[in-house]
Amino acid sequence: MSLEDLEQRCLAYLKQVSRPLAPVDAVLAYLQREEGTDISRQELLEFLRRHELFRVIEPPWGDAGSGQGQELAELGLPVGPYVILCTRVPAEDESRALMIEQMDSLIEALESALHEAERAGDMQRCQGVNALLERARAIRRRLLESR
Repeated sequence: MSLEDLEQRCLAYLKQVSRPLAPVDAVLAYLQREEGTDISRQELLEFLRRHELFRVIEPPWGDAGSGQGQELAELGLPVGPYVILCTRVPAEDESRALMIEQMDSLIEALESALHEAERAGDMQRCQGVNALLERARAIRRRLLESR
């Protein structure tokens, strides 16, 4: 796949998604649907980071290889970098509202995971999820206070 083709396919995907911030893994899956596409996640990330039309955003918890990232991945939550079209980068207030919305979704998912761990009697998992919940709630509070 040529760089021009890669650029056009990334643009097409990011223009049509409902949420401007898309997981890089979702973009990669979209690209790999076409036969003959043999780009790796790392190659895609390098391309997106160097390109002036895209902005790669790293989540505060790191990727799936980090401690908290791995715990989130085990819970089935998206981890890893996200990408957004520079033309779709929201204003500061919109960004904050979007981050609060995403933190609300994360907190809801973590609360569900905590209930499942409690029902299963998995105290180790309960402790891990509780630690993640505390951190997510603290981040959400900071976002609300920065308004």
